[in-house]
This record gives sequence, structure tokens and C-alpha cells, in this order.
Amino acid sequence: MGIQARHFGDSLHSLANENCLVILNHRTNLDWLFIWGLGRRIHQLKIFLKRQLGPLPGVGWAMQCAGFVFLHRRLDRDQIRLEQAIKYLAKCKGLVQFMLFPEGTILNSGMPGSDRYAKKAGLPMLNYVLHPRQTGFLFIVNRMLELDSLMSEIIFRVSVLRLSFVKAN
Repeated sequence: MGIQARHFGDSLHSLANENCLVILNHRTNLDWLFIWGLGRRIHQLKIFLKRQLGPLPGVGWAMQCAGFVFLHRRLDRDQIRLEQAIKYLAKCKGLVQFMLFPEGTILNSGMPGSDRYAKKAGLPMLNYVLHPRQTGFLFIVNRMLELDSLMSEIIFRVSVLRLSFVKAN
């Protein structure tokens, strides 16, 4: 078995010195391998991820030290934490670089819920991605745009990395 990675959007190298929002779909348990390589290019990158990863020995502590933002994935519980993270980066006067997985989970386990949501909302069924959890995404984008210090400078560069498993020759 092989892995095929395709990138859509701005060059990953071009993101290193700019404000950006990197969006990835979360299809496998190996996605972090590709993210790790991306993180080397984007040094100010802060990742929004599920809170269950925070207590992991070693790696959880390292993610906390790097300033990653651990979320419950429910806006009513995460709103204050999201606002604090965005305001903190704005005060630092550095680059604002975020990464998130709007699907919120791994494809295989999340597919039934995504299909139920699609039926209920009258949306098409998707094969390779989940319908995104857009409430938190929209909250993040709107809060960033509301900050006066970022309003004139922020440019959202959206980059999507698609991973597929392919049969090796």
C-alpha cells in the first residue's frame, strides 16, 4: 500500500512568512506525519485540536508548550478559549497562522454522522470528506476579522492537503 498526498491552494513554502489558515481533511490516523512536515515550514503555526490529545504523555505536553489550542469541539464550551488564543496571537504582533480540521474527526468513524447531517440538511452525500463542522470555523474567522490589529493586515491563505491510500505497484 502507498500513500498519495495532493495539495490544493497556495504553495506550502509561500505560507511560511504570511498570515494563513491551513485546512486539512482528517482521513487517517497518519495525517499527523504530513502535518509535522508542514509545521517545519510554518513556524508560528497554532493547531486547533480535540482536548483528548492534551494529556497524552510527551506529545501532549509538547503541544501545550507550542501553544496549540485544545477544544471540546462545542462552541458553547470553547468560545472563551478560542477568543483568548486569537487575541493572544494578535497581541504578539507576529504572524497569525492557524490550522484546523473542520471535519473534526477521522473519515471512517465520522461518515455515518456526516451522512445523517447531509440528509437532514438536504446536502449531497460525500465520499472522501465529511461535511465540515462550520460553527467553530466561522466563529474563528469572524473573531480574527473583528480584531482591529489584524483587520488591515490579515490575508487568509487557505491550503488543503488531501491524503489518499493507493495500491502500490
